[in-house]
Amino acid sequence: MKFLDRSSIKRNIMTIYITTTLVTFAIVFYVLFSNWIRTSDEILSTIAKDMNQTISIEFDGLIKLPQYINELTEQQIKNGVMDFNNETVRDKFFVGLLSRHGSTPIYSISLGTEKGEYYGARRNKDNVVEIMKNNSETGGKSRYYKVREDMTAGDLVVETGRFDPRTRPWYKVAKENNKTSFSPLYKHFVMDDLTVSVGTPVYDGKGSL
Repeated sequence: MKFLDRSSIKRNIMTIYITTTLVTFAIVFYVLFSNWIRTSDEILSTIAKDMNQTISIEFDGLIKLPQYINELTEQQIKNGVMDFNNETVRDKFFVGLLSRHGSTPIYSISLGTEKGEYYGARRNKDNVVEIMKNNSETGGKSRYYKVREDMTAGDLVVETGRFDPRTRPWYKVAKENNKTSFSPLYKHFVMDDLTVSVGTPVYDGKGSL
């Protein structure tokens, strides 16, 4: 009977030890890697859901909210709930409506008429709400006023050049489509930037715009 020498026994023991260690490491690595993959998938799934929710909220702010505001204003005028020929009532309505949506990217809420009149409220470069007015009294020029505490027009802030809402893309597309419509991208009249507007045609009891 032959016996292995002591060096061979040591080598065998070392080989068995190394092999066992490697196998154990491989098993541990597999388990950890599998758990990491599963955890990563769960994290990515959660992130994706959060992003979808954020996008949905942003979509509502950019698309649905302006439509809702326009259609609400249309109903107020059409049903005679508010007298928009009354300057005080008109100014308070637009200022209040725009102020309530301060966290949205809405720049202005306004009304253009077939006579070329233009009324509403806007946010200036400092995000402060101002009252807009353009009619025969202003000579067809747009004037912007500070808002008093009672939400009526205060001091004149600035007067721009002549402006006719009937020539603007948002007015044309709403009139042409005869329904709430988004304008194409266009250069803003006041801001040095491109913008998109939502227009809604409003008709009186006789069907006149």
